[in-house]
Amino acid sequence: MAVTVGIASGKGGVGKTTLAVLLGLTSAFYGKRTLIVDTDVGMGNVNIMLGVGYKSSLLDCLSKGENLANALVKLESKGFENLDIIPSGNLDDNVFNYSKKTVTYFLSRLTGLLQNYDIAIFDLGAGVNNFLLGVFSSVDHPILVVNPEPPSIVDAYSLMKLSHLTYGITKFNFVVNKAAKREFNKVRLKFESMKNFLPHVEMKFLGYMPPIKNLQEVVNSMRFTDAIRGNSRLREKVLEIFREIVSVSQTEKAKESFFTKLLRMLDRNASL
Repeated sequence: MAVTVGIASGKGGVGKTTLAVLLGLTSAFYGKRTLIVDTDVGMGNVNIMLGVGYKSSLLDCLSKGENLANALVKLESKGFENLDIIPSGNLDDNVFNYSKKTVTYFLSRLTGLLQNYDIAIFDLGAGVNNFLLGVFSSVDHPILVVNPEPPSIVDAYSLMKLSHLTYGITKFNFVVNKAAKREFNKVRLKFESMKNFLPHVEMKFLGYMPPIKNLQEVVNSMRFTDAIRGNSRLREKVLEIFREIVSVSQTEKAKESFFTKLLRMLDRNASL
């Protein structure tokens, strides 16, 4: 079964999808069978960042009952053949209001797919809804992406608090984006100062990513693969984060499967 990673943020524009894409590319580049699931329906950009199209999507599987395997898109770029993605699809107002039967069927198909991968990365939408919170609370490694700006810090803290109080999640990982080491340390100290308000929460800072120069140009030209192939500072920082995830996964064994845990989380929220 794949190691599961959920990447979320309290607000948009902090680099959540960028981290998901770079981690996925790094994982595939180093030989891991990797899946990125874009759950940010209507606002997803994973396939755009990687320069691939699609015929079926996550939304089609939820709304039309299509086979989830049909939504898989393989990245054919040299050196990254181990990476598959499931695009999110276009916006549907009912995407998070499907019946438990529909969601359970979808999750059972997803669980079957996860058997074929070493790592599965969920790019979660910014903000809050029950389905995304359930996924975030069920993965092996929940990661909050934050940048040094005060609104990002406040929103990330709010999401952490809500996840803890609603779903009982106690361990959070953080990645500080668009930061240098000095800014990274400032953000870490800021969160550690908040620990008195959440005494049962464990916070771990996996690392930071420096700003990507000409990010829009990189996105437009789909050069994320070059960032991982090249011996760049960005690659070094992403590799550090990736190694943290892998090392923890090798020492900790999940007590519960992703499928079972997510269903329990959704049931728990429905009863509140």
